[in-house]
Amino acid sequence: MGAAGLVATQSIRSGSNRNVLDAICKNTRIFDAWSDEAWVNDGAAVRVSLVSFGWGDCCYLNGVQVEQINAELGSSHNSDMSLAKRLAENAGISFEGTKKYGDFDLAGDLARAWLRQPNPYGKPNSDVVKPWRNGQDVTGRASDT
Repeated sequence: MGAAGLVATQSIRSGSNRNVLDAICKNTRIFDAWSDEAWVNDGAAVRVSLVSFGWGDCCYLNGVQVEQINAELGSSHNSDMSLAKRLAENAGISFEGTKKYGDFDLAGDLARAWLRQPNPYGKPNSDVVKPWRNGQDVTGRASDT
């Protein structure tokens, strides 16, 4: 029996990062995975996915026995989202949402301090210092409050 494992940020489950898991599922199988786990190390707190693949006993997803684990770290009981296709019927009628470009994150304490400071142009600093929220902030714990 050959097996290996990896710890990755949970972005491994989607977008171009999922190519890693797609290749694993094409050549072998994922037999044990935890799709969204807290990882705290020396004060850094991130969310990770833990993946075991190869020819181990099958299959446990988030501690629950399932028939199969797909590349997006869902089970065969769910739809395999890696097979999803764009629908022509939705062209021009849907909105992708905001996208964050660039790496300009401020710690919440610093942003709040800047918002209290006077602006030399007489405008509110809130014109340029804006809160950023994503789906995870809405459905789970906000990254900074």
